[in-house]
Amino acid sequence: SGSETVTKTDPTSGSETATKTDPTSGSETATKTDPTSGSETATKTDPTSGSETATKTDPTSGSETATKTVPTSGDEAAKKTTSAPPASASGSAIIQEALTYMGTPYIFEGPCERNVAVDCSCFTMLVFAKFGIVLQDDPASQYGAGTKVEGAPQAGDLVFWAEGGAGITHVGIATGNGTTIHASAYAGFVTETPIDAIPGYVGAVRVI
Repeated sequence: SGSETVTKTDPTSGSETATKTDPTSGSETATKTDPTSGSETATKTDPTSGSETATKTDPTSGSETATKTVPTSGDEAAKKTTSAPPASASGSAIIQEALTYMGTPYIFEGPCERNVAVDCSCFTMLVFAKFGIVLQDDPASQYGAGTKVEGAPQAGDLVFWAEGGAGITHVGIATGNGTTIHASAYAGFVTETPIDAIPGYVGAVRVI
């Protein structure tokens, strides 16, 4: 067949590794024999995909265990670890989603369910989750989640207040026209309010 087999013996462990190369496909199969247990492990490498398939045979039970490893390229790994907002996460799309919550009852640290009951940070968390953007259910945490906005907030920006001056206590979503859609403890439900009508405005953060 033109194939080559090279056998190597480890003088320390006494194990033997036989490597067979297929000249047609270029694949290599390395079979390692453990002299203590008598078990054999055959590892086959596919030169095209770089994948490895290891098959271990137990001489006592005759059972076989196969494990296949497929390497991931740097680009693919980056795609898996990079969290980028979906293309649909525009400011207008955020506002449209937020408007579907209008009238939802406000309950502080309540069930946090769509159209059931929300508080301010639960509301924003649920709206942005629709677009694959993960926020914590806490106003202060959300304030540190994006890029601080210079100037007037735009549609889809998160807007924050420190009511009473004791840290971030409230969050809403800017509409881009001077108002915010938010779960209001004062109103008792999700509503739209002028940003400057809520005391203690701190600023805006952009996460899209």
